[in-house]
Amino acid sequence: MEEKEKLIESIRAAFMGEQYPGDMDIVYDNTGFYLDVEEIKQKLIGKSWQEADKEFLFSERNDAPHFFSKAGFKYYIPAFMTAAVAYYDEMDDLPDALIGKFTFPEERDIAELEAAAKAGNALLPQFAAEPGDFFQRRLGGLAEEQRRFAEYMAEFNDAQCKVIRAFLEYMQRCYDRGDLYNNPAVAVERYWKDF
Repeated sequence: MEEKEKLIESIRAAFMGEQYPGDMDIVYDNTGFYLDVEEIKQKLIGKSWQEADKEFLFSERNDAPHFFSKAGFKYYIPAFMTAAVAYYDEMDDLPDALIGKFTFPEERDIAELEAAAKAGNALLPQFAAEPGDFFQRRLGGLAEEQRRFAEYMAEFNDAQCKVIRAFLEYMQRCYDRGDLYNNPAVAVERYWKDF
């Protein structure tokens, strides 16, 4: 069995016994006010993470991980991890979104992005005009991002943490693009290295 298949099996095994979070604990908001959040909830109601089909994973690859509740994130994240490993070349930004979700946020991330935007980094054109406001807002919300990261990651048991680290290390070995942001080695160093 090749490395990719072993990792997919490890992810499945680590999350096999997870219980469905319930229809009202899939996403972080159940008011219906946020249409994207509600759409993801409706697509997943009553489905196990193993039943999240390829079409859903492809269409919601960038947004869904950000819209889950803690329980929904823990329950459905293995579907996204296995898709990122199995279909990396087809998944566009999903690996980056996952790496970002698994990276403890620090002030230096925001400073590095701001410096790159000011330098005219072609990957960050949306910030070229007036980067200051965006980055000041990000700095203002950093403590909340760190608290949320800690709460979400505390949901995982030891075996799940180990497989998340293996996922990140696999991404680093096989697909390292030397990105400024969402670097798997940074994610491991900041949080997952002890698992």
